[in-house]
Amino acid sequence: MNKKSKLQKKTNTKIISFVLLLIYIIITGCSTHELTKNTLNTREQNIADSIEISYNKLQKLKRRKLYTFSEKEVDIYLRYLSKYQPNLHSRVKHLGLKNIGQPYELYLLGEFPYSIYDTQPLYCLEKSDCVVFVEHTLAMALAHDWNSFFKILQRIRYKNGNISLVTRNHYANMDWNPNNAWLVTDITDSLGGMSIKTNKTIYNKKRFFNKWNLDTNILVDSIAWSYIPAKKMDSIKNSFQTGDLVQIVRGREKDNGKWVGHFGMIILDKNGKPYLLHSTPPKVKIQPLMNYVNNGLQSNIKKRERNAKIVKENKKILKYNDKLKNSIIRKHIFKPKKKQRKKTYFYGLKFLRLNTDPLQNLKK
Repeated sequence: MNKKSKLQKKTNTKIISFVLLLIYIIITGCSTHELTKNTLNTREQNIADSIEISYNKLQKLKRRKLYTFSEKEVDIYLRYLSKYQPNLHSRVKHLGLKNIGQPYELYLLGEFPYSIYDTQPLYCLEKSDCVVFVEHTLAMALAHDWNSFFKILQRIRYKNGNISLVTRNHYANMDWNPNNAWLVTDITDSLGGMSIKTNKTIYNKKRFFNKWNLDTNILVDSIAWSYIPAKKMDSIKNSFQTGDLVQIVRGREKDNGKWVGHFGMIILDKNGKPYLLHSTPPKVKIQPLMNYVNNGLQSNIKKRERNAKIVKENKKILKYNDKLKNSIIRKHIFKPKKKQRKKTYFYGLKFLRLNTDPLQNLKK
């Protein structure tokens, strides 16, 4: 047999082997990944053995996005991750990044089936809004399985973990931050120093809960709180840790017309540069923190221009509506026009840092 014939025979053999491999895959339903050398390291293999899951199952979960997991798969993955990654901040980073791309949907918080006032469910894995994303990420990072995740999630979302519409942490400064003092510490003042701005907010929860016909008899209350102006952020951009919580301050032009309107978290890259990881339309994304800040400041310029136009338009609307009041015929033919709402501005940020051992704080 000449050299050319031998080469042809060798090529034919490789082709036949490849075809047989494809047939085997189709018949058995296996993936090519299952037939390659296992990519788990020795430690991961030992953990998989200890929690009694196959190497192939763990490999697949490592490759997939977190928001595609079922409850059972979350249970498996948290059991693995809690053993493999002992550092809380690293788990926060890992889980947060694993959810990039998760679709955004507003108003996912609810108590169903515990109550019927707000029929959104107690948890949602496939979608998130800004608060849901932060709460789920923190709860999973603190958990070691599904049951512990669910319990911790409710402890984060409700005062003392008591599930009800009334005990839910509706307001960041009045509810979420003080009720989660076991989990995080407000570091806004220490970071901002002399640059901080203070604000006083009045809360009328009785009126708030009247929307659900709940008579709570909760007295009107107020709280003073602080934030770091967006223009001062450049001076503290090197002061963050992975896992720091970010609360975005928005509001109107009047002094006390400000509130926390968005949640996110800090992720540091290998060079220590801070990124904002957050759930925002249309999906969870990560971007340089200072890019977010600068974009917000630029947006304020456009909003002020738009608000100036809205003020003029609203004056015309008021005149139009006044004419309707004085015209018996026209007020039955033409409906009064609604005033346009002015755009809110981006004012600054608050920061909260994860405590050293949050779960231990709950036992005290």
